[in-house]
Amino acid sequence: DSACIGATGIAKMSERRNNRLIDGSLSDLPWFLIKNPGLSSGLMIPQYAQAGLLNDMRMLCTPATIDNTPTCGNQEDYVSMGYNSAKKAVPAASVKAAGTYYVAARGEGNYAGTTALRAFKVVAPSVSYRTHVQTYGWQRYVKDGAKAGTTGQSKRLEGMNVKLASKPVGGSIQYRTHIQRLGWEKGWKSDGAMSGTQGRSLRLEAMQVRLTGEMAKKYDVYYRVHAQHFGWMGWAKNGQSAGTAGYSYRLEAMQIKIVPKGAAAPGSTANCFRQK
Repeated sequence: DSACIGATGIAKMSERRNNRLIDGSLSDLPWFLIKNPGLSSGLMIPQYAQAGLLNDMRMLCTPATIDNTPTCGNQEDYVSMGYNSAKKAVPAASVKAAGTYYVAARGEGNYAGTTALRAFKVVAPSVSYRTHVQTYGWQRYVKDGAKAGTTGQSKRLEGMNVKLASKPVGGSIQYRTHIQRLGWEKGWKSDGAMSGTQGRSLRLEAMQVRLTGEMAKKYDVYYRVHAQHFGWMGWAKNGQSAGTAGYSYRLEAMQIKIVPKGAAAPGSTANCFRQK
């Protein structure tokens, strides 16, 4: 019940902010952010959708705990209905506005008249990656913490591709690898380009991954490797080294995950890199 009420409180604040933006008497902007309100609806309809979604959430806020019908021959005289509370918390917490709107404007008189509008879907960051494995070649893409590569088969990683499958803000993902006999690659690869080698039977020994632009300001990227003899190592982040150097140990698998800035690591960060 508390989760429903909390999510609805946040939604109410969001809707009121948008309402203030399109109300010309409050914002000193054109009504509905359109030059000719009445002839064109501007951003009137998105606020209608918000009002409807908010109504759904308010209905879900009715506490399930107000119904404590006795059960079991009146032996259980107070039933909290906690199961139903938890069940309705999921749809309440998952209700989101259909989109967010950018407004490009130019000054005209005492207000800024709109020149362009664009709507986009609210998305969460997602990272996709794949590995080139000894004997098997390129594997399929996996994403968001799933394992790429093999374990228990003594197969070396030889190359990898990494890309952002979705991103809510600007920026990119960059990466590079430490390669048998060659050492660290001199330049960073980005957005799906291959890091490592293909057809040369050279093992990857370590990797580094980092975000750029607004993505780097709002998110952290964590990654870890499964290394020969060491197994799964700790999670490195934001350009740190993961794997080994100087041991001549192969990488066999890896995982990558993006989390909000400052959020907890997916697991232990100890022993993410070993160097002789």
